[in-house]
Amino acid sequence: MINSQWVDREQIRLQLGDLLDLEEVRRFRASLNGWGDPPASIQLDLSRVRSADGAAILLLEADLSRLEQAGSRVSLQRLPRRLQVQLYLHPILRFASDADELFTDPDLDWPGFRHSER
Repeated sequence: MINSQWVDREQIRLQLGDLLDLEEVRRFRASLNGWGDPPASIQLDLSRVRSADGAAILLLEADLSRLEQAGSRVSLQRLPRRLQVQLYLHPILRFASDADELFTDPDLDWPGFRHSER
């Protein structure tokens, strides 16, 4: 179930439920239709998401892309690490503010580190 919080008319925060499935994306789309003009900022909190359906992720990414093209600043917040791993290289991660930290090599900061020549 989507929990919404209107910060103001231009900034909206939504928290998605435990299961990100097609029904959850339909609720998100229905809530989009109720806003009229796209807001300046939309933040989706995914901290409660434990499981995600691949088709739902594709539809959500398409919706977020449309909002971005309409001028809204879209961001995914508090993405669980498990979900980040499952979505590795998925286009929806471009909206996540903290996803890049997971896939950087911590050894690059070590003195004397060299890439493998194999």
